[in-house]
Amino acid sequence: MSTGLGLNIIKTLDRAAKDRLYGATNEEDAVSAGNEWTVKAVFGMLAPLEQQIVLRLLVCGEAGVDITLARNWVTVSGSFARAVAVLESLRIVEALDGAKKLRIPTAFSTNLGKALAGNTEEPWRLQGITNDKKPPTLDQLDQWTRWRWTNVLLFLTGEDLDETAIPPQCAQDFLKGAQLMTPIEGGMLEITGRGVDFLLKPRAEQVWVLVDEYLANHAPQNDRGDVVALILSLAYTTVGRSYAIAELSDPQQRALEVLFALGLIFRRKETSSRFYPTSIGAGVAFGSDEKADTGGVSILVQTNFQVVAYTDATQASASLVLNTLGLFCEIKVRLPNVVVGAITRDIVKNCITQRQIRCGQILKFLETHAHPLTAKNQSPIPPNVRDQIILWAGEDQRVAFRQGWLLECRTDDGFHAAVKAAKTVHWRSVGRRRLFVDDADRERCLVAAAESGGAMDVG
Repeated sequence: MSTGLGLNIIKTLDRAAKDRLYGATNEEDAVSAGNEWTVKAVFGMLAPLEQQIVLRLLVCGEAGVDITLARNWVTVSGSFARAVAVLESLRIVEALDGAKKLRIPTAFSTNLGKALAGNTEEPWRLQGITNDKKPPTLDQLDQWTRWRWTNVLLFLTGEDLDETAIPPQCAQDFLKGAQLMTPIEGGMLEITGRGVDFLLKPRAEQVWVLVDEYLANHAPQNDRGDVVALILSLAYTTVGRSYAIAELSDPQQRALEVLFALGLIFRRKETSSRFYPTSIGAGVAFGSDEKADTGGVSILVQTNFQVVAYTDATQASASLVLNTLGLFCEIKVRLPNVVVGAITRDIVKNCITQRQIRCGQILKFLETHAHPLTAKNQSPIPPNVRDQIILWAGEDQRVAFRQGWLLECRTDDGFHAAVKAAKTVHWRSVGRRRLFVDDADRERCLVAAAESGGAMDVG
């Protein structure tokens, strides 16, 4: 789920960024980055046990509670310590008096109280903004969002896009930085095995992957807490309603360009005084149980290795699925509503050796987009096709080479002592008193064998 990805990103923030996320401010801040909505979002991502601990600590106030008393709240051994460790990594809970007490930091506590009281209706109060004379309709926003995000994914699969459809440069940089694409000859880019995994994820998880890349390698260090706060706050906005950019902090205003490039918000131009959250932006924090978009494509894999893909020409994302299918099979016929191809040895080996696409990814893609008639089966891929793909994938992996030392002991005691001393034994023969170990274990084994009274030959 995307909530787990969101928490992992929050854990990587430094202390100052987490404080900003939870609403802490200093004298230089004109606008607070975090608020009750960001705190409510983080609280909603926690596991039930973690939420219970936070609520009990909230009642205890700033004085906190003795940790020995708090342990009695949980009866399952080890559960309390694991939950507190997660909360401390998120800076939701902090230890006092030499780890004798626990409490919630002031900013988180204050805003969580506001969130639970339900005092406000929107993350931003719509101050100083006039009504939009021609606001985009929900259908227009949805069409623009799908167009923007589909073009990002089409670019990933190598589609030749019109100049107006090519994703902004920052989105391209995120795809490369996240190792979803890799440079090839001629300055071109092609999808990697990690990119194929990316295509099979739900949309909310896809967005978090690119957000993580932006925060880790592109956003200024001091802006990260503000950016995460902005993304979490979008979960409580109304799609189609406009919000004043002036109410955002300076780092959040700088991040709007990135969110616009990824389709999380819409604005007519860079100088606009308002922005509109999209369905992607409102859903990214918590995601949903939606699966990867099938694009209206149903794939039938036949026992003769022929692949027939039935398409819905009315869905723009069909091209995305067919482009990905073209990585795994040789396309022979392309008609408006059907595409016919074949899985061949050369195509499979090229995927694995050149693109680092794994065999399991090919099979998962074919199963994800399986035709409804075959999807009812235990395996929508014929057994002979599945087995042959696995065999083709393993042709270059028949032998694994490992550098190390072959040691031969002259006595049983020396052999057993050497085996016990080695951290990792890759191969052993008790009858011949031989073992194969890494460089790091060589000296350790020699000393152990000598101390047991057994000499050792080194090969």
